[in-house]
Amino acid sequence: MNIVSVYKYMIFLIVLVISLSCSKYELNSDYEKELTVEGYIDNGSFAKIYLTYNLPVGVGVDTMAMMKNMAIRAKVTLECNGYKEILSMSRNNSRYPVVYYKTNSIVGELGKEYKLTIEDEGKCYEVKSTVPNKGKIISFEFITLKDNSIEAFVNIENTSNVMYYKLLLLNSETGNYVYNTEAVFTNNRSLDSSFKVRLKAKKNLFFPLIKGEELKVRLESVSFEEYMFLKCIIGDDTQIFSSKAIDEGIPSNIDGAFGFFGGRSVSVYKVSIE
Repeated sequence: MNIVSVYKYMIFLIVLVISLSCSKYELNSDYEKELTVEGYIDNGSFAKIYLTYNLPVGVGVDTMAMMKNMAIRAKVTLECNGYKEILSMSRNNSRYPVVYYKTNSIVGELGKEYKLTIEDEGKCYEVKSTVPNKGKIISFEFITLKDNSIEAFVNIENTSNVMYYKLLLLNSETGNYVYNTEAVFTNNRSLDSSFKVRLKAKKNLFFPLIKGEELKVRLESVSFEEYMFLKCIIGDDTQIFSSKAIDEGIPSNIDGAFGFFGGRSVSVYKVSIE
């Protein structure tokens, strides 16, 4: 992890703690170490489970504290159709936590249910999730405004079943996906065969759409649990940072822990901006 990324995460955490002190959630005076889980299993991909602990209010947020905050001694198991696999540890220096747990045999399959078990610090956490069907973008729409700026929309195929989605755009300058302004949504907004969503990166991550350039869009079908969780905490960063101060008002599908484990189906689209 380079020093710029470390400072970015430190600043984000500091701002989060400060903002929480001004929010409707009350800070706990007694710190209790709790597990934070950010877990996915995508269709056709290995499961990835990121584990950290909540930071006590008032703790000094530095690189050492963040490294110690990673749960690296947990036993993580994933089960599907009677087959169990103990997850191994891997590393990704482009995000925090840099260490995560992954499967090497079990991959996500549409409609299949997966049971995640985490054993850590003498506690056991269990949760189940199913990989949902893929969402489908059926068309893109570009509108050139009077000031020559471009507005973009996607038309997403509707289904008879309630679906939950997450939408991200690739910032070609940074090479990172950023959340769309309308980042998480459901298809229950319309009875028509399709519904429209505007494409625009979140305000402080905004980048202009330029005619002739390529736009890359990532549509994820997500679990209800991930949808509800992200609807509450989603911001301008794709990583989850935990503080016990906020967990009372945010849903989690993991009893005794903060966060979620969910199946996802990912579709990536490339289109030339017209």
